[in-house]
Amino acid sequence: MSMTKVLFYTEAWGIGGIESFVMNTVETLNRDEFSFDIFSTHDWSDVHDERISQLHGHRYVVFKGNKPGFIKRLLDSSKAWDTLLSQRRYDVVHINAMNGLGFVYSAIAKRHKVPVRIVHSHNSRFGSGSKTVKTIAHIIGKTVFGGSATSCLACSQDAGTYLFGRKKFTTIHNGIDTEKYVFDEGKRIEMRQRFGLSQDALVFGAVGRLSEAKNPLFQVDVLCDLCGKKMPAYLLLVGDGPLNEKIKAYAEEQGVTDRLIMPGAATPESAMQVQDYLSMLDVFSMPSAFEGFPIAAIEAYANGLDLALSEAVPVIGDTEDAEMHLPIDDASQWADAIQQIQVQMKAKNRLGNRPEKARKARSLGYDRKQVTRTLEELYQG
Repeated sequence: MSMTKVLFYTEAWGIGGIESFVMNTVETLNRDEFSFDIFSTHDWSDVHDERISQLHGHRYVVFKGNKPGFIKRLLDSSKAWDTLLSQRRYDVVHINAMNGLGFVYSAIAKRHKVPVRIVHSHNSRFGSGSKTVKTIAHIIGKTVFGGSATSCLACSQDAGTYLFGRKKFTTIHNGIDTEKYVFDEGKRIEMRQRFGLSQDALVFGAVGRLSEAKNPLFQVDVLCDLCGKKMPAYLLLVGDGPLNEKIKAYAEEQGVTDRLIMPGAATPESAMQVQDYLSMLDVFSMPSAFEGFPIAAIEAYANGLDLALSEAVPVIGDTEDAEMHLPIDDASQWADAIQQIQVQMKAKNRLGNRPEKARKARSLGYDRKQVTRTLEELYQG
């Protein structure tokens, strides 16, 4: 039996949620039955390339290390996609879409007679920049090319409604390696010592791209409020992105630079990994302006962290979990919630219970092997 060849599409490629989803998928595909390649319009990191090569995949990129204007990206990328599909045979295209333009790539694949064409929604609204053009393109993509997909997937109900409207779609979890993110108390002690923090300090924060969508400046506002309450609070922001310097400048302006920890992005080559930073935290806070279904929050959940999330973030756990969804117009409300979580954590010894959350994450369907088995069934038609 010949191998099923899968081509993944992403608009951007670097270190983020969609990249994590794709890598978690390709690492757990049955290698006797599936092969894969990855196509992206532009990139800003090649950190995954070595692993992709080890798995015998290839990554194609149209604009390497460069992000031109929206129209040029669309025209040049769709042309390159068309050329690739004319030169190589694929059984499946898995299009990880942020808007209706994902259907353009599906329509091109249909013209090349690719039998399985999956459009997968990972977002619930537009990002910043060129909003008028994006809105028009989004509507045209859905209206003109919306029938070109053989399957429609979404990481959440909101993400599905945003891209597919009343069209039928299937919600599928973003899977992670749940064992990898199990809480490690020894690592917690080590990491806090590394950054000069006491074991009693209140450390909150997030892992993710430092962009407008993630609302990191609001995190600084929350830190200011906690410091105003005389709390021994520290904000940890692990990641990189366009707001990097703006966050530092804002923290300096607010007089909380000594309470802000920004170690940069955690890559596979980093001495300190995402799971190490998560074990260091007390509360995972994500005041995102919009989200699909954030992998970073799932990783935090598997680590056993209490979650303070914006109302734009879907529910991660269940009613028994310490998970709050808050509006992003009042930093003091977030500060009160985070302070309350810390008090309850000490009272109920939640630190000792954190390792159990990885098992619960698996039971809720967040393990990447479970997710990939579902995808494999779709890939085989």
